[in-house]
Amino acid sequence: MKHYVLLKLAPSADVDAFAECMRETYRKLDEAMPQLHDPRVHKNCVVRDSNYDLMAEIELDGAEFLQAYLTHPLHVAMAKGFSGVVVGRVSFDCE
Repeated sequence: MKHYVLLKLAPSADVDAFAECMRETYRKLDEAMPQLHDPRVHKNCVVRDSNYDLMAEIELDGAEFLQAYLTHPLHVAMAKGFSGVVVGRVSFDCE
C-alpha cells in the first residue's frame, strides 16, 4: 500500500531544513522497518495558497503495518519536532 502525507508549514518555517529532517528520518525508518519501502520526500515547487509545502510518500507491505509505522519511535520523534510548525496536514492511503 502507498501512504502519502502532505504538510503545510508556518510561513516562517525553513522548508529545506524540515525536508532534510524528513528525508533523514525516512532513511532511518527504511533501515529499521523491513515492511517499509522506497520513502520519498518532495518539496513544493509552485507557490500558491492552496499548495502544501512538503509531501512524503512511502510504501508499506500492507495496511496492517501502518500503525507500526505511525507509532515507531523515529516517526513519533519527527512528528514532535514538527509540533507548532505544521499548520496543516493531509494523509492519503491507497492500494
